[in-house]
Amino acid sequence: MSPTAVMPPERGPLPYQDQAFSAARTVITAVAAYGAGRGWLGQDTVALIGTLAPILIPLVWGMLGHTEAAKLKAVEELPGVTKILVHPDVAPDTALMAAAVDTSRPKVELAKV
Repeated sequence: MSPTAVMPPERGPLPYQDQAFSAARTVITAVAAYGAGRGWLGQDTVALIGTLAPILIPLVWGMLGHTEAAKLKAVEELPGVTKILVHPDVAPDTALMAAAVDTSRPKVELAKV
């Protein structure tokens, strides 16, 4: 029997999340240091940026990366998953239902309950 993922009605992380956070922190640090060195930013501003960036970057990343469409795409790309069943009670205007009726996505089907 092949593995099957069942997607529930409307309610995962993007790949390389740690690398993206690290790159963002490095860029912010470099830009803030350059701005401070040129006199464009004061020490308080650099400290504020250094404090807020580690909080805001994961917040925005999480909001963009944890959509139903992103989670569904991640599951579709798993090599061991051969079928994804979408519950018929899923709202018709969602990414899950759109994928279930899209014939170009053979792994995603509407479940029969």
